[in-house]
Amino acid sequence: MKYVILSLLLSLGLAAAQDSRSIAMGGVMLPDRSSTAVNPAYSADGIPGQAYALPLPLGALNALTQDSFNPASSSLDVLPILDQVNNLSSYIINLPASPTEHTIKISANEEGQAVLSYANSGGADLIFGLSDIGYGVDYAIPINFAAGPVRVGVRPYVFLNTVVSPDAEMAKLFAGGTNQGGATAQIKGEAGVSLDVFYATLLPNELFGESDFNGDIYVGVRAAPFVGLARVDGNGAGQIEATDINNVSFDYEAQGFVSTVATGQIGYGLVTDLGVATVIPVDAGKLNLGLSLSNFGLAIWSGDSYTMTGGSSAGAEFSSPTAETKAYFSPNFGVHANGAYETELASNINMLVAADAGYALGAFETHLGTETLFGLSDDMNIAARAGLGYENGFNFGVGTGFSYSGFSFDIALTSHIAPFTSHRSFGLTTSIGF
Repeated sequence: MKYVILSLLLSLGLAAAQDSRSIAMGGVMLPDRSSTAVNPAYSADGIPGQAYALPLPLGALNALTQDSFNPASSSLDVLPILDQVNNLSSYIINLPASPTEHTIKISANEEGQAVLSYANSGGADLIFGLSDIGYGVDYAIPINFAAGPVRVGVRPYVFLNTVVSPDAEMAKLFAGGTNQGGATAQIKGEAGVSLDVFYATLLPNELFGESDFNGDIYVGVRAAPFVGLARVDGNGAGQIEATDINNVSFDYEAQGFVSTVATGQIGYGLVTDLGVATVIPVDAGKLNLGLSLSNFGLAIWSGDSYTMTGGSSAGAEFSSPTAETKAYFSPNFGVHANGAYETELASNINMLVAADAGYALGAFETHLGTETLFGLSDDMNIAARAGLGYENGFNFGVGTGFSYSGFSFDIALTSHIAPFTSHRSFGLTTSIGF
């Protein structure tokens, strides 16, 4: 079983959306071919950059060295698993551990049965704030090749997005101000394979007539008919009442929709990405700007709907499944904007400053990074990089890279806030490009 999990981690590690060059710059979206998966305009002829930059799945090595990832272990700590799975291209040096105060661990009792248990010291601080608690991941493995004026490929993908929203009374409950509260929760997840068709082109200058604009404008589109292999969509609400630590009661109700290819249920549909990018000469350098809309489309799924009710006074009760066909409009929609300025500082020394902002999977993110490139010869360079970003908390990156005649090797040290905690994790990533 451990090697099955390792194989999955290796596959997903290669699906990381960013290479080590971008990660070293705080995770910023760069104005070149490395950003084609987000903005299809960057696939146009004339856009610089390597066609492929593959992160090496260093995170999978932790599956071999950390007890937390061993299913045969008597105790399964969820936090380090979430942190590493959320950053599969990064070897996290200091994985978080669940606190043993106000936290739940999944363990095994003396009879080998799974139990929920509390302990009372150590570990990272869990964060349950007054606002929504969210968790989202989005992995894809875009593989495409030039075919005349278009690029064609396949894209296995998986995404998951969950949000828990406590109400004001729930917040007071944990603060000791009242003895009851409630919360709502949503979960959306999907996995499948799409056929990717990219088309991007440089707009002819004739379109601008006699204007003073002297830059280049690229436009691009990705059309992706897909087959969905699994889908889950659920929402629920619950109430809790606690007169003291030994007297806690709760009840809940939830509705869900599940579709899996294993039971002969599939989804199908079409999503598109739209993008525009510009390159404008400015003084001794050039300004790059980009804007994209991603995962805009419609999906049809066949599956089963369920309802569930339960509480402290009665076990969970599931309804009989009801066959249903559902339509979803752009469930994973995102919008991204980026900009960069490139200039020559001195002979054989070039500098790039880039920034971006985006919204996807119900969360906002932004990044700012810089790169200085030192030319050692006509086809050999070494780079120094640094950057800051905000994704579920602030993170930073520093790194370097080496390129020679179209091949590159990059390395980055980065940090991020582990999911649901105040723990800051540090990780090492590497990638190769060609």
